[in-house]
Amino acid sequence: MHKYLILILLLYSCDNVTSPQIKEDTGGSTQYEYLINFKGLNPGHNFDVCTLVWNQNQNQNFQFYQLRNAEEIIATINQSQDTIFIRNLTPSVFEKIYIDVMADSNITDSIEIYTRPIKPITDLSVVANADNWFSTLNWIPSDEISTVFDKYSIYRSDLNTDNFVLIHEINNQTDYSYIDTITTWGYEYYYKIITHITEGYSRPSIIQSNIINNNISHEINLSTTTNEYHRIQVNWTHDLNEEEFYAIEIWRTNNQTEDPLNDYLLATITDYNKTLLEDSYLIGNGISWFYKLKLIDQFGNISYSEIKAGNTLP
Repeated sequence: MHKYLILILLLYSCDNVTSPQIKEDTGGSTQYEYLINFKGLNPGHNFDVCTLVWNQNQNQNFQFYQLRNAEEIIATINQSQDTIFIRNLTPSVFEKIYIDVMADSNITDSIEIYTRPIKPITDLSVVANADNWFSTLNWIPSDEISTVFDKYSIYRSDLNTDNFVLIHEINNQTDYSYIDTITTWGYEYYYKIITHITEGYSRPSIIQSNIINNNISHEINLSTTTNEYHRIQVNWTHDLNEEEFYAIEIWRTNNQTEDPLNDYLLATITDYNKTLLEDSYLIGNGISWFYKLKLIDQFGNISYSEIKAGNTLP
């Protein structure tokens, strides 16, 4: 069960949050064409925080908003609020959050919130020195928030990827190389580097060999929905097993002529078992979005899906 530290903000002003529309019925009473428009302002931007906003309900019989997940009530909120920060989340977690508007007629809306993974080192390369058979490792340092960085842990395996052992630790975030001298001439080794942060979370790099360069393509299929307001369901399948899987990146654009890879990284999926993302990030109604997925295996081989369009109802 997740634990939350909730900070409820005062009135939130944003162009995307509008007042409910009001119309007069034939009997002269006021009815509210009220859409909650529940959404996250920054899903996937932080590893432990998400900001949620919604349209205020102006019904005079309004009682309170109730925010909850599948297991517990997170907060009850008064009528003047339309924003909430949820803190102490876990990196790479996807969770359904519900908002109940308690009034004469209760209304419920929901979104999927998610957090980004820890940012790993990238572009790991390992080269065997033919003269003395040292393995030289180079990488691009993690661009994780410097104030939470803890260390890099370097692991080596001499049995494909089945026997990783810790061989070195580095406490300087900007370091980008290491020479492994404890190797045997002509022998193949595999390496990975794990980035740790002070909160206790971590993320590994891809695996690289000092001899073999893998170049393998994989199949990834993408589908999207066109039948909901302010959200699009993004689904996928691929041919990797759990041991081979490293990550899926979901890219998005609203420009039909542009490759989504040149626009916006919506989410990075590190959970092999997750095959659906509910996209409601600043998505609007009656709009087409174009998606493309980038599949990465444990050795850093990259495969791409086709571009698929998803639409929200007008």
